[in-house]
Amino acid sequence: MRGVTVDWGPRDNAAVVPVMTICDHTDEQCIGSGAGAGRLDLSVGEYRLVRKPRQKGAAMCWQCDNPHRTTDEYLDELRTTIRDHGWAVQFVESDQRPLAYTIGLHDKGLPELLVTGMHAQTATKLLNVIGHQMVDEGMVLQPAVHIDCGGRFLLEVVEVEHPDVHLKFAVGLQGSNICAFQLVWADDAGRWPWDRRWSHGRRSQPVLGVRSPLPE
Repeated sequence: MRGVTVDWGPRDNAAVVPVMTICDHTDEQCIGSGAGAGRLDLSVGEYRLVRKPRQKGAAMCWQCDNPHRTTDEYLDELRTTIRDHGWAVQFVESDQRPLAYTIGLHDKGLPELLVTGMHAQTATKLLNVIGHQMVDEGMVLQPAVHIDCGGRFLLEVVEVEHPDVHLKFAVGLQGSNICAFQLVWADDAGRWPWDRRWSHGRRSQPVLGVRSPLPE
């Protein structure tokens, strides 16, 4: 299996691409999910927006905190982030199925990136590290490639089967004709989520596509 190695260490540029966090609409632990909580237009995704990752189990919904602001205004915030930083990272917080993905790489002629089963801070750094490698260093990814992140993570690239289902805001800004690659990560024993004994505590790692052989 062909692979590449990237540096997981700190980068001056990687830290400045911010993350916007939303709660999966099935997660009722957000403190803004009670009376007055709204949901976004279903054309973008049935999510509640929050400004930052949950702190000690709580985060204020963006829509509850800004009841008179619209979905279009949130998309404008994403556009501003993409304009200022090159892309944005969207984290979807859920106890059962957290995921994070980039928005903006498609407009550079690159696939968007997605990772599941990670906490917001780690997922954001991973996506930014690989994103910077693609944008700044010209790294080319394709399905089945393995990536060694400086010994911190071993990844396999899997093409996302239905980006329109999982990358709602990327589709909302860039249209449905996007390609996305999932960065599937191995556990501490080097096992993959398709292996029988893959384990990482209580977290699961849904694989949102079908593995493919590396082209000759």
